[in-house]
Amino acid sequence: MTRRSIIETGGRLALAAFGCALAATSWAGTSAPPDTAVPLEFAQEVSTKTAHKGDEIRLKVYQDVVVRGKTLIRKEAPATGVVESVKKPGRFGQRGQLKLRLTSVRDVNGDTVPLEPYKSGDRFSATGPGASGAGLLILGPVGLVGGAFIKGTHVTIEQGTRIQAKVAGIQMEE
Repeated sequence: MTRRSIIETGGRLALAAFGCALAATSWAGTSAPPDTAVPLEFAQEVSTKTAHKGDEIRLKVYQDVVVRGKTLIRKEAPATGVVESVKKPGRFGQRGQLKLRLTSVRDVNGDTVPLEPYKSGDRFSATGPGASGAGLLILGPVGLVGGAFIKGTHVTIEQGTRIQAKVAGIQMEE
């Protein structure tokens, strides 16, 4: 082996070791690695009737989170979220919309573990023209006027509703 190849090999090894160290420290602030599934349940009802932007939402873990045989987050551990936006129900049958962001959960050490944003699809924001759109198609302008008197419904997430969250890729320190 030449001096140059030894230096190059040593440099590659050092780079590989640095990369491994970086990967290991990406979740060193907590006991839960990124993308770990966290089963949550709403500890309170959340509704477009009463929720306001910025309201904190209380959730709890409904099953121990175990990775490689070690319990990292215990059942009943508190978790939080925040109301991102609320749109009250409107005319023409438009349902309310409720957008939420999960923030964190507590691990077995009492440390804050950040959660990935929850993607619920249309689960809590079912929108659409409802009966009024059909009224426009079938009855023309008369149906449109009638639809103005059809009020949409509120969206409510019942206490006990279960969702699946994931530990965020970038951990925060307390």
